[in-house]
Amino acid sequence: MIEALIHRRRGLLLILALITLGLSLGLPSAVVPDNSLRIWFLDDDPELAAYDAFHERFGNDEVILLNIAAEEGVFQPGVLTRLEALTRSLEDQEGVERVHSILSMKDAFDAGGGLEFKRLISSQALRDTDALVVAKARALNNPLFVGRLVNEDATQLMVWIQMASMADFDNRRDRFVEEVTQAVKRQLGPQDTAMGGVGVIYTGLNIVTQRDFGIFITLTYMLMFGLLWWIFRSLRLVLATIGVISVGTVVCLGVYGLLGKQMNMVTVLLPTLVIVLGIADAVHFPAALSRELRESPEDRFGAIRRGLRRILGPCIMTTLTTM
Repeated sequence: MIEALIHRRRGLLLILALITLGLSLGLPSAVVPDNSLRIWFLDDDPELAAYDAFHERFGNDEVILLNIAAEEGVFQPGVLTRLEALTRSLEDQEGVERVHSILSMKDAFDAGGGLEFKRLISSQALRDTDALVVAKARALNNPLFVGRLVNEDATQLMVWIQMASMADFDNRRDRFVEEVTQAVKRQLGPQDTAMGGVGVIYTGLNIVTQRDFGIFITLTYMLMFGLLWWIFRSLRLVLATIGVISVGTVVCLGVYGLLGKQMNMVTVLLPTLVIVLGIADAVHFPAALSRELRESPEDRFGAIRRGLRRILGPCIMTTLTTM
């Protein structure tokens, strides 16, 4: 069997290359991070089903909170005009359901014959300084507004951006958050702002996951290359070992992607685990081959055959038990 493997190595390498190429098709989808809440539940989990039912009835529960600081005061025509333009821009975006702010909130007014419920700041009042003074007084005297939409001294306001509910929202969240970020920069410019909320946190985790993936892989391969060179002192053996481990990593992530899975804060370590476990097998053959060549340097084919015979069985058992 071992002799047949050696003689047919070119054909086997071609077959392995084709298999690797086919399985690597899932690699691009696997390396796109997903840190959404859904990854921590089974598809048939009752809690997840209840969460989906909540979305169908009430819409998306994810909200981006945008805090805008205005030293000159929130109730100024310039500040509120920019806020109105930002609101229109956000509401036109695909991933946004609605925008709540001091401009959209309604309050109760004495209309003579009874109470009237209407917007605190009408469109006509945006540039009316006297009307804004009255609106400011009403807002700061309303405990429902203070601390939620405007702070106590009216120098900061909060914008609540409710995201849209859609089937593939988790896969498009990062793009939606980026579009909201760019809209804020366009409309408010250098004005002091801060963003928070579940969606912003998920997007931040995805960015960290992608960054850590690159760092972990780079450091792991650098460490592995240095140690293999120190052990073997042969560039061919080092490249062969790294090649085997790289193929294993690509196949693993490819299968992971083809199964519809994406990396998250935990599984970002999967490639490193494959490298650590795979190198345990990959280093045995070069070591066995070197030993056989020292004993009979003139018989290279025999050394390869004996080296494979010596380590093939134990490596297969190690791999199976590791899996």
